Amino acid sequence: EIQFLERPLIIGYNETTTFTENARINLVESALTTFAFNFLAKSLITNDEDICEVENHYNFTIDKGLNQSFSTTPTILPGKPCLLQADVSCQVKTGKPDSCNNLASPEGMECVGDSPSSLTFLYTGKSCNSLDNFENNFECEDNNGGLQRNNIVFITVDGTSEAMVRQGGVYRAVSESFGESIDVVISTVSDNGVGTTLQTLRISTKCERGDDLKVTKNFGALQFIGFENESMGSVNVLKEITMIYQIENKGTSDVEVSSAKVKSPLSGELQFLSKPDNIDQGNFITFTENAHINLVESALTTFAFEFDTEGIAQEGIVCVGIQKYNFTVSFNDTVSLPPPATALVQPTPEPASAISKETHESATAVQPTTIAPITVLPATVLPTQNIVYNGCKLQADLSCRVTTGENPDCNSLESPADVECVGDRPKRLTFVYTGANCDFVGNPQGHFHCEDMNGGPNENESVFISIDGANGATLQLGEAYEVSSGDFGEFIFIEIAIVTDNNVGVKLQTLRIMTRCEQGDDLKITKSYGALQLIGFENDSQGAVDAIVEITMSYYIKNMAASDAEVTSATIISPLSGEIQFLERPLIIGYNETTTFTE
Repeated sequence: EIQFLERPLIIGYNETTTFTENARINLVESALTTFAFNFLAKSLITNDEDICEVENHYNFTIDKGLNQSFSTTPTILPGKPCLLQADVSCQVKTGKPDSCNNLASPEGMECVGDSPSSLTFLYTGKSCNSLDNFENNFECEDNNGGLQRNNIVFITVDGTSEAMVRQGGVYRAVSESFGESIDVVISTVSDNGVGTTLQTLRISTKCERGDDLKVTKNFGALQFIGFENESMGSVNVLKEITMIYQIENKGTSDVEVSSAKVKSPLSGELQFLSKPDNIDQGNFITFTENAHINLVESALTTFAFEFDTEGIAQEGIVCVGIQKYNFTVSFNDTVSLPPPATALVQPTPEPASAISKETHESATAVQPTTIAPITVLPATVLPTQNIVYNGCKLQADLSCRVTTGENPDCNSLESPADVECVGDRPKRLTFVYTGANCDFVGNPQGHFHCEDMNGGPNENESVFISIDGANGATLQLGEAYEVSSGDFGEFIFIEIAIVTDNNVGVKLQTLRIMTRCEQGDDLKITKSYGALQLIGFENDSQGAVDAIVEITMSYYIKNMAASDAEVTSATIISPLSGEIQFLERPLIIGYNETTTFTE
């Protein structure tokens, strides 16, 4: 944590102030480590006394060298007075920590195997004529005019289990031993309780394949949204989750936390603290947010959270902690995804877990009451905390590095077309042999001289080229030729001759190209000079400028699960080389190990 300013600083309009941080990095220990930086600045606009705040993020990752195993991680050095660590995790009710990473839509899942111990339905108010379920043993009959979209009804199952349910509400029937079917009666609500029967249903509960007891299927006025049996466990469209936000004081002194805010796609922006709260050195505080998620509506949706906190240490040093977290609801790709129904559910907040420091619940958090599609979602950001996954979890990453030139960043590549050599004279010139004659329209004007002889190169497949009378080289059509010199004169003289039976034959072309590198000499990248096209140069003023660069694409597979993974396929579809299958046979990757392929 660095505070650059000891006192306020005035910055004029369109002016820039720069701060720097210098460090040494151990590249071996830091292999495959991402260094993430968060920069926050606050300002008071002098003219109108408005307060503005800006925040930016930057990261870079150390690539793993070829044939290098990944065994160590960088060490965080202790000793900072004010150091707040913000952590975010998500847990499904009755699930394991970070179990939200395994959420998936149960759309179309059929109850098969053991008989269910519970059945969950959504009351939709539909009549028997609006069925989309054709279960073999299903029966439906409307009575006394049918439901007619009654907002509140009584639902009775097998004559015993009954409950009053609003339209869009959830009804759950529980039994130690459901029979082969259940009989459902839906009635009006009277002053004395159950009123007139509006609809009767018989639904097969054998949970045999083909009975069509599938999640999201409609049975008259009831939509089937969940079940539980020993074979398949708990399957439900609605999942209750708890988001856990933790602030830990990892500094060397007590910190007074003044702010703890989260941007949540579930509840919007929440401020957990109504007044500052002190965290002793080494302790932490936790806040929770409870919500229900409709997994069908949220299929293929990424829920992204951003949690940030700010505090001040006893020494007067201000520090911030920022953490981003996301999980994605996957989708059962064996079925299509029809438009889901919207369910109205009132979630019940879970009490906070007991911890060593007092746990705070948000007094301002608004619990969502409508399970509705979430459309405004930030881009996916991988959490920075370490998460160990059960089952199978592979992480695939790609990176690109320029291996020629001075800048290794592929994102900084720019076309050098028409870049002119100006300033110092070149130390290197690179041409490609095109086979063009002197009358080629791409030839520049000015001090350039070109003369064809014996018909000129005329796209001859093989020629011999010499520059300034030095030893030359035999080139094939389209091949590059590089010439280096510590002292180029104002011009270079080039001779191009035919090659016959591995012997240099008659001249085809002579060239004189100005190499002073002065403005207007027209020594430009992609310019043609007779049978040669300039594709690169290097001088002290401009460095290396080349139309052709070499890059290395690196493809990483990391095993994030708690057990070995047998990788059976590693395929890349590349615009450079087409489709590549890296594995000829399965490959075992241990926990937290990484395998790299390059192109």
